[in-house]
Amino acid sequence: MAETEEKFSIKVNGLEIHAEHETMVAHKILELADEKGAFPGKPEDYKLLGDKGEYDRDDRVNVREDDLLVAIPNRPTPVA
Repeated sequence: MAETEEKFSIKVNGLEIHAEHETMVAHKILELADEKGAFPGKPEDYKLLGDKGEYDRDDRVNVREDDLLVAIPNRPTPVA
């Protein structure tokens, strides 16, 4: 019997991203979100915020439990 790999969907700033693992490092999620255009600037300038709290770049995120995330700047940004 062939094993099927489960895929997970998460949303970052409203854009859907597909993950192949139940847990991912936050900076990888930010890189995938950047590829989709979820935020301006570089992924290094952001951290993630979800129902379980804030995630710094090296934190592991359980995408099954925290699948709605917001990328927020990790330092003050210029005001237009």
